[in-house]
Amino acid sequence: MSFFPFRQLMTSAPLRGVSALLATICVAAPLHATQTLSHDDVSWLQRATFGLDSSSVARYQASGRQQYLDDELASRNDSLPPAIVKLIDGYEVVHTPPMALLAQYKQQQELFKGTAEGAAKDAAKKTLQEYRKKLYMQDAQVELLHAIYGGDQLKEQLVWFWLNHFSVY
Repeated sequence: MSFFPFRQLMTSAPLRGVSALLATICVAAPLHATQTLSHDDVSWLQRATFGLDSSSVARYQASGRQQYLDDELASRNDSLPPAIVKLIDGYEVVHTPPMALLAQYKQQQELFKGTAEGAAKDAAKKTLQEYRKKLYMQDAQVELLHAIYGGDQLKEQLVWFWLNHFSVY
C-alpha cells in the first residue's frame, strides 16, 4: 500500500479493458511456441497486462489462455527484473518509514510558517513544494514500475480498476 495518494493523479485509461476482460474470459487450447498470436489473443493479452512483451507472449504461447489466466490469478510471479529493483531501492520514499517522512514534511511546514514574509518565505514555500513533489513522484514511479515490470500484471490491472471504480477523489 502506498503512503501517498498517487492513484488520484492517474486516469482510468489503462483500465478500460479490465471489465471486458472479465466478461470475455474463455478457455483456449495451449498454443505452440511456433504459432503466431491471433488478433483475439493479442487483444486479450493487452487487456490482461500493461502491454505485450516477449516474456508474456512466450508464457501465453507455452501455456494457453486458461493456464496463463490461472497463473496470473494465483499471483505466483511477483518478481521484478534486477535493474528495476535497483532503481526502486534508490528511492527515499521506499526506505524511509512513513512516520519519518511525515515528520520531515511537518518540519518543512514549520520552517515555512516561521519564515518572515518576502523572498525568504517564497523560497521556503518553494522548498516545501519541491520536497512534496519529489516524494509524490518517487511514489508514482515505484507504483508504475511495479505495475509495468512486475509479474502479476492482471492483479495490477484489477487493483487499478477497482480503485478507480470506488475512488472518492
